[in-house]
Amino acid sequence: MRQVYVLILGFVIGLVGCENQSTSVDQADKVDSSAVSSITPKAIKAKEDAKQINWTNLANVTFKEKYFEDIQELLLFPYFSPEVKALDKQTIVISGYIIPVQPGRYVLSANPFASCFFCGNAGPESVMELELREPELIFYTDDFRSFQGRLRLNDTDVDKMNYIMEEAVVVESGEDS
Repeated sequence: MRQVYVLILGFVIGLVGCENQSTSVDQADKVDSSAVSSITPKAIKAKEDAKQINWTNLANVTFKEKYFEDIQELLLFPYFSPEVKALDKQTIVISGYIIPVQPGRYVLSANPFASCFFCGNAGPESVMELELREPELIFYTDDFRSFQGRLRLNDTDVDKMNYIMEEAVVVESGEDS
């Protein structure tokens, strides 16, 4: 039986592959250059009450096998530490490398694309799904950016990542994370 970490399955199989780096960058090349300034991300100042975190803060998670009846698969299931659980639904700021997965859909990674989770060089705790406030924005592979948004821990939806940043916006760099 396959032991696939399903929370990233859709990304790995259908959207990202080390051999095929077709990304929204290809789409950006087709955009009218006069329109690019309207879709280029502009950094804003982070909210003072946003918690600045780094990837080490998110690393305290363990994975155990669990059978998912609805898909009839044995998968790795995340168990978040109390410290990580305390971040759930909090406004955070974190920095990382952009990985485009399809037009308008991006992942933030602790590592550049060549050594990210999708290529087998890190764990699922080193990536975060971005739900952008402005989905029309264009980012490029390995852009290093800081984002602010509401962190949502995911241990139920097998089609999503463990970490999801909702209402994500680009912010001015603070501490490197």
